[in-house]
Amino acid sequence: MKLPSSVALLLFGLIAAAGQGTHAQPAAIDPASNAPFYTGVTDQESLARLVNGRLAAAREALDRLTSATGRRTAEQTLQGFDDVQVQISAAKELASIVRQLHPDAATRGAADTLAQAVAGFETGLSLNREVYSALAGIGAAGAPADTARYLQLVLGEYRRQGVDKDAATREEINGLRDQLVRIAQEFDRNVREGARTLS
Repeated sequence: MKLPSSVALLLFGLIAAAGQGTHAQPAAIDPASNAPFYTGVTDQESLARLVNGRLAAAREALDRLTSATGRRTAEQTLQGFDDVQVQISAAKELASIVRQLHPDAATRGAADTLAQAVAGFETGLSLNREVYSALAGIGAAGAPADTARYLQLVLGEYRRQGVDKDAATREEINGLRDQLVRIAQEFDRNVREGARTLS
């Protein structure tokens, strides 16, 4: 369904107005921030800065998670994993809302490109053996029931994504997922840009 341009303009007017406040930049990268995830988005440059900032923060969190030494605790490892997820989610949602709703076609196109970068990072994370080993290494023995259940679900999902396959297979999976992202974006773009209306 295509939003009337007046509705899309109103939505992004509100977003832009929110971005003019005192929460403009650094708070958007802070996982503890309560500022709306779209705060600070006023144009393509600000969108790219915020999404890339989130991706950079996700990479830093990922490095901390995989480079930790010594005995891993469930709390430390799951907090590190959650830090990565928070940043990816914020980057993905920001790119998604802009690519779907922004009234400017060029900005929507820029958001499509950023969304592909986020999806690529997500795919890499789902096939990252170091992350899988870190999560598997903490073990569920003696952990609270909810933690043990969460670990069971996450590790199962990693295996279904193909983390335990050989390097060539993981590379093939990565390529297929990239292709799926592009096809899904093309589908969304056709729906979004379509001129058909229902009365």
